[in-house]
Amino acid sequence: MVILSTPYTCGVLKMSFSFEFFLKPVLVFVVAYLSMRAMGKKAATEMSGIDLMMVMVLGTVVAEPITSSKLGTAFGYAAIFVALYVIYSYMELTNLFKRWITPTQTILIDEGKIMVKSLRKERVEVEQLLAQMRVAGYTDISDIARATLEQTGEISFIPTEKARPLQAGDMNISSTPTYMPIPIIIDGTIQKTNLAYINRDLNWLKAQLETYQLQIEDVNRIILATYNIRGLLDLYWKEQD
Repeated sequence: MVILSTPYTCGVLKMSFSFEFFLKPVLVFVVAYLSMRAMGKKAATEMSGIDLMMVMVLGTVVAEPITSSKLGTAFGYAAIFVALYVIYSYMELTNLFKRWITPTQTILIDEGKIMVKSLRKERVEVEQLLAQMRVAGYTDISDIARATLEQTGEISFIPTEKARPLQAGDMNISSTPTYMPIPIIIDGTIQKTNLAYINRDLNWLKAQLETYQLQIEDVNRIILATYNIRGLLDLYWKEQD
């Protein structure tokens, strides 16, 4: 069977060639870019396990149209995965689901003692722990007051008093003491444990809120409230939609 070449068939072939080798890659790039934007900045910075998995799956899904003709199906899968990731991200922000789906911190070294059970639980080898210590500038385990495996997979180190960096007081230089504010309200939720830690109760919190002309029912308007060195409450408001 002989296929005659006509101006129409030539035009169709040119359009097909342009779509396969130019328009399709551009379309895939745009969809991948929009998907990453929908996932948020977190996916491009400090990745947790779910973030890394999502990027790998999304990369596989959006690359599928380049090697096949199932363009709509692949992009549909990409939209579903992005939607699932966004739902998961919002669940991480709620106290109801956070304790179940967010990894907790794990102490690997406590007062110069290696927590062997914690290493086995998190599948961290001693050599890996020592390597991270050297990267942080420490060579002796006895110099570490606490090493913690954070939620992002990084290991943070807090040195002992004798191993800490030189401070202003070591050189008899007077300085203002550093005080770490204690969160009392986080994203509209009262942190009752922290409230008890500073020996305060809800009546004290109500009195503090009244100085801002607020009632206890207005805590949902507060993104963060901290207990400062003066024994007062500093408020940070949620942005209005």
